Amino acid sequence: MLPSLYYILWWLAALLIFLWFDILWCIDSDFSVFTRYRSLYFILPAAATLFTLPAILTRRWVWQFAVLAALSALLEANIIYFRTYYTHIPLSSYSLATNLNGFEGSVIEGMRAADFGFIIILAGACIIQIFCIRHPKKYNPLAYILLLSALVAINYSLFASRGGFRGRMEQLSGDVTALSVQPPVYTIFLPLLYEAMTAGAEPTQEKIEEARTWFEQHDALTARHTPADSAPRRNLVLILCESLESWPIGLSVEGREVTPFMNSLIADTANVYYNKDVLTQARAGRSIDGQLLYISGRYPLRNGVFAKDHARENYYSLPKAMKETGAKTYIVSCDMPSTWNQAAFASAVGIDSLLLNSYWTMPEDEDWHDGIDILDHRLLERCVDRMKAGKLWPEDEKTFMLVVTHSGHNPFTLPLGLSPLQLKESYPEWLKNYIEVTAYVDAVLEKFVNYIMSRPDAENTVIAITGDHEGLGAHRREIDPCGPYKYVDSGNHTPLILINSPYIGHGECEITQVDIYSALLDAIGLYNTYEWRGMGRSPFDPTYSGTSRAEADSALTVGDLWFQIPSLR
Repeated sequence: MLPSLYYILWWLAALLIFLWFDILWCIDSDFSVFTRYRSLYFILPAAATLFTLPAILTRRWVWQFAVLAALSALLEANIIYFRTYYTHIPLSSYSLATNLNGFEGSVIEGMRAADFGFIIILAGACIIQIFCIRHPKKYNPLAYILLLSALVAINYSLFASRGGFRGRMEQLSGDVTALSVQPPVYTIFLPLLYEAMTAGAEPTQEKIEEARTWFEQHDALTARHTPADSAPRRNLVLILCESLESWPIGLSVEGREVTPFMNSLIADTANVYYNKDVLTQARAGRSIDGQLLYISGRYPLRNGVFAKDHARENYYSLPKAMKETGAKTYIVSCDMPSTWNQAAFASAVGIDSLLLNSYWTMPEDEDWHDGIDILDHRLLERCVDRMKAGKLWPEDEKTFMLVVTHSGHNPFTLPLGLSPLQLKESYPEWLKNYIEVTAYVDAVLEKFVNYIMSRPDAENTVIAITGDHEGLGAHRREIDPCGPYKYVDSGNHTPLILINSPYIGHGECEITQVDIYSALLDAIGLYNTYEWRGMGRSPFDPTYSGTSRAEADSALTVGDLWFQIPSLR
């Protein structure tokens, strides 16, 4: 029996929804999935067939419409997520939806006009249904079962030829460059199924031994470095600037410097170390992943957010290293304690004083982001006021302080007139906003850093300025490398600026975020005294010339396994 027009209509609508998702995904990556992965041409028809089951079970097309509307919403959410994080929403992150409170602007900014394609497909199907198919006829259930079975059999054979479903997905998951092809080729659902199947899987003894060997070899390699001959620094202030990238530093726009303060720092090669090429490695956890990389010297999870299930583990960390010398430890942030499990993780890495949102919030903060966030100049001015009053970091105290700014968060919007750089010419809106917010952050940093450098203990204080992760996401692909905005970095790099470090000058090679932990441990003089030197390497080791692709893949795998087996090292 031939399919009814009713079934054909909704099957085509389902297929177009999956296909439109693939097109949107590929616009922000590349279209190679359509030429390199033949499985796509069998997975998508099978998925469309499965999602038109309501058309088989009932002639009330509203139920079919509701299923496809929910599917479209799920796919759209993953598209928005991909434009920032370059992956689909991990299975574990669906339970962290409350973290979106206060970030609605980022979600809206992540949408594009092309996203209305889902609505157009659904609206078109409804119009045809209402005006052309007034009396729906169900498709023969037996024919439907035979069709679905044939498609499942074809896909099964394709997986079997590549080591089975788990084998194929494991192969793709083990390749960093192939991670982003899974959702368009296998739809959102098969990667999520693989995550569910492997979430509690015990690693093989072979993989455990490989990881232990990695740690032994890495420990031996890092132990060869001879740090600078200097006394340990008493204080470390680590400033994580939200979404700070390297390319605006040194840039002049419309005849004005974007970052005059940071420019002055990197010009002081007698007292400052600068590396503009720190490759960002934060994944789905974004800011909390950045903290893990910098503070604990560990890789975040390849899939999922470590802070969901692993926030309270016993971590090696810079705060713990400094506490061994008698230091007090603080975090200064306007984050809520529950955001990415910030409070739990901060405590786990040895931070004793959690100065989070409620500690800093005042009535005047209601004018920005509904009072959930605090503008950087207010946060850091209040921090300085408390330091001057001796309520925070008294001058006779050894201190580790983590300072987390927030104004650079996507969509990079500030209250009117707040940025010192008011651009007049025409730019893409996101680029104008990013440049202006970076100029604002630079001005805020100047006042904060100048105060720290005016303290009596300034010479014994290392100040580190970096970004928690890159900021531009999919916007980067909108820049023509030969066009007027070619100054925008084509890669994901954040800067590292160290003030009062025994190491000075400019870094010559690309390093990675996980290396910053090792760099800071080295800069404060605890590299050979603390038991953990990190999964990266100190950029001040003259034998280190950057991390290769193979080394990064190997380290990521070990990092994942370490979360499964805390006693691995």
